[in-house]
Amino acid sequence: MPKRTLLTTLLIIITGGIAGASVYIGKQLTQPKNGGEETTPEPSVKPQETVSEITSAEIDTSDWKTYRNDKYEFQITFPERWKDYKVSEGGTVVAFKLKHIRDGEYHTIFTIGIYSKNKWEQLQSEEGPSVGTYLGEKGEYILDYSTGHDDEGYIGFPEVVPGEIYHGPFYDVETKIIPTFKFINMDGGEQ
Repeated sequence: MPKRTLLTTLLIIITGGIAGASVYIGKQLTQPKNGGEETTPEPSVKPQETVSEITSAEIDTSDWKTYRNDKYEFQITFPERWKDYKVSEGGTVVAFKLKHIRDGEYHTIFTIGIYSKNKWEQLQSEEGPSVGTYLGEKGEYILDYSTGHDDEGYIGFPEVVPGEIYHGPFYDVETKIIPTFKFINMDGGEQ
């Protein structure tokens, strides 16, 4: 048998074997157990909610605390359960922290980074994650935000319940706090 025909035959056999195995596995996964009715298995964890585009105009922030940064001319607003948040500013990073139940210490939940346009472009061209999510630019600066790594166990937030969608600090950052971000003028007005 010529090499080309042999190679083609082998490819057909391998492809057929993979297809057959896929069908067999699919039937095994959906086949009823113990003679019961065929059902589609329920997922063990509910799918994540899709976070819709929310603007600050759609959120009632009348009783929320506002953080204002006059140096970089922006502000954001925090819901009631963030009433005891702390802020630390170092260099070109503003870190927002909450108290953790485990040790009673404040841990960073999210940061707002401030970059020169040149630095931003340099970081964008580098390989790998180097900047957070773009917030906007004002004057010579570009701002972004990033969340931390630990979203559970903070004072004022519910415990995690397996199988339920958790609305912890990261959820608030994405759906409540960041949508209130806005640049301000030095005289306090919005831009």
